[in-house]
Order: sequence, then structure tokens, then C-alpha cells
Amino acid sequence: MPVDLEGVVTDIGRQLLMEGWGQTTPLAAITNFKVGEGGWQDLPAGRFPRDATDPGPGNNRGPVLTDLDAILNPADYPADSQATFTKALVGLDFSLSGNTVLEVTCTLDAGDFNDDGFGNFPEIYEIGLFDSTGDMVVYATCPVVVKTPIPRTFIVRIQASRS
Repeated sequence: MPVDLEGVVTDIGRQLLMEGWGQTTPLAAITNFKVGEGGWQDLPAGRFPRDATDPGPGNNRGPVLTDLDAILNPADYPADSQATFTKALVGLDFSLSGNTVLEVTCTLDAGDFNDDGFGNFPEIYEIGLFDSTGDMVVYATCPVVVKTPIPRTFIVRIQASRS
């Protein structure tokens, strides 16, 4: 069953999306996705995903992120909880609904990202959509998804609105 997520457009992504919305190839600026073990906070009841819209401490999270939180804020995570994995997107991964909602299907196949570098299955809490220059266009967090040798699919939805 896919993990459904609402994507938060980053500050860098806002301009790219305004330029690309409604083009023949939906948002050609988005070329790949990256999943990571960051994007969570430790609370007394356990690990919970961060609010993807919250700029967080020091104003270095949320829409101002330029890469995954595990990469930009590594001191917030144990060394064995910072693994990331990148994969290219293709045209069939994009669908446009009513010219207002873009859905990006990000699939980790059975052989993708089954080890966090410490011999453990990765615990995914965050996903980012990136452009060809490596800038993060969209960011989302989710309840933990443990990646085992079973395919996992994330559907990131981006809502267009006029402001």
C-alpha cells in the first residue's frame, strides 16, 4: 500500500514550480527523489515525524531546506540514523489531476536501499523531490517506513494555489 504524503514546496522550489506548472511535461524541474532516515524528533513517547512546514530551531528546516534534514542537520540524529538514498524519476511517475494537484510516485524497488550502512533496514521518515542541479523542490515527512527487500511506494501530492 502506498504512503500518501502532502508535499511542502521549498523556497527554492516555489519559483521553479511557478515556471513549470502546466507545461507539457509536468514540472520538468523535478528529476529525482531522495528518502532519508532524518526528519524525525525524539519525544518521550518515541520518534515522530517533524512537521514539514515548521522552520524549526534556528530557522533551518521546513521550506528553507535545500536537502534532506538528515544531511543538513546531522547533529540531530544518531550516526546510524542518517542514511539516504536517491533515485531518478521518469515521466510516468508524474500525474496531474485537474491542473491543480501534481502527484509524484516515488518507488523503491525490492533491491533499493535495504541497508543503512550499519547492517539495519533503513527507517525512512523524510522524502524530498529534487531538480537536476540538486536543489530540493518539495519536502515531506511521514510516520516511519522500514525499508526491507519489499517494494515501497510514496505518493507525494503538491497542491497548486494562487497567492
